[in-house]
Amino acid sequence: DATRKKLRNQYGWKDGCTVVGVVNQISPGKGQKVLIEALSLLKDRWLNLHVVFAGQEHGGSSYTSYLRSLIAEAGLSDRVEFLGYVKNIAELYSAVDIVVIPSENEAFSIVCLEAMASGRVVIASNVGGLAEIIEDGKTGVLFSVGDSKELAEKLDLLLSQPAFADRLVAAAREIIEERFLRRRQIARTEQLYREAIERRCR
Repeated sequence: DATRKKLRNQYGWKDGCTVVGVVNQISPGKGQKVLIEALSLLKDRWLNLHVVFAGQEHGGSSYTSYLRSLIAEAGLSDRVEFLGYVKNIAELYSAVDIVVIPSENEAFSIVCLEAMASGRVVIASNVGGLAEIIEDGKTGVLFSVGDSKELAEKLDLLLSQPAFADRLVAAAREIIEERFLRRRQIARTEQLYREAIERRCR
């Protein structure tokens, strides 16, 4: 739509490019390296594939520098972008096409919920809370932790089959509404009633 196009123009992304976003702290445990390796496997097949990292490295920039060196060695400097801290993350979700969460471990992923609620298809590591939120092949796509080849295959699948990606998005939004919005509100309301009744009975 017009808003999405305006946002992509603001970021300087070319028309027709597919943008993969990673929203997380820049650190080894968040798996940015794995996505860079996956992109290097797909760069000749998908010439318009672009990756953006949203987030900062805490305590210096040594890992960011390492990632930049990998990107340069793979000839991907014009296809990978570090956005740093993004204030309006909702706008970023609406501008990207795919959200990848390649973390080595995630107890519970707010990023995953936000992306799914924003109508973005999610590819994530098959680990921890990510595996609990995403049903592989139904509400998103999972890949083995640290496996850049499998991540590349899953990205290729979504890029090759947009109708499949659209089905994942639709199913994910239903799950978010049911499990993480409506039920949460109902549970909270019930808790408030229980607390009120307990106070009256004291």
